[in-house]
Amino acid sequence: MKKKLLVLFIVVFVFALLFPVRGKSSDGGSISYRAVLYEVKLVHRQELGPYGEPSRLTKGTIVKILGFEIVNNTKTEYIDESSSEKSITSQ
Repeated sequence: MKKKLLVLFIVVFVFALLFPVRGKSSDGGSISYRAVLYEVKLVHRQELGPYGEPSRLTKGTIVKILGFEIVNNTKTEYIDESSSEKSITSQ
């Protein structure tokens, strides 16, 4: 009986460490999934320029395990406001 309770406790503990909670940011649509051991963030951040027009757009994924950043493939696109075509340049 004690062995079954120990196994049940371990299964519940591991489930609690790995089960993510979904969070939403108000920065343009970023979504994060956080658990005790890891965090996955789907970044979609839009920053506005001085006249309220979008000037920068950041997209990508960030993965952290035990607080250490493992993957960061975010890319920022700068929107050129000087031309009438609103060309996007990636840097």
